[in-house]
Amino acid sequence: MEEIELNSENNLNDDFGGFMDKKTRKSLKEKSLFSKIIGILLWIVLLLFLVAIGWDYVNFKMNKEPMFCIKKETTKYDDGTVDICTGVGYKVFKYDRESFRGREFGPFWKQDRTSEDK
Repeated sequence: MEEIELNSENNLNDDFGGFMDKKTRKSLKEKSLFSKIIGILLWIVLLLFLVAIGWDYVNFKMNKEPMFCIKKETTKYDDGTVDICTGVGYKVFKYDRESFRGREFGPFWKQDRTSEDK
């Protein structure tokens, strides 16, 4: 069996063995650049999302109000209220009721734990 030595002239990995024309090579490079830009933008959005959640979690632990609250609402009951702050991916509950007092931080799908008392 004969061994084939790959060098820069025979390298099959370089431009698919020379089988692509210049136009195809250029479009592949452009797509690659576009993909990189989209990837970087997605990583930046993810990082900002995590920073917002982390910042509000630290504020929650320090008994401060959340900074990145998208929607605030108050549910009134006969014995008090529940303040709900909906952020980007999370909810903060502040229970001020005779039956239950406290604060809670959880994912956006979490429900008011005292809502079944309505």
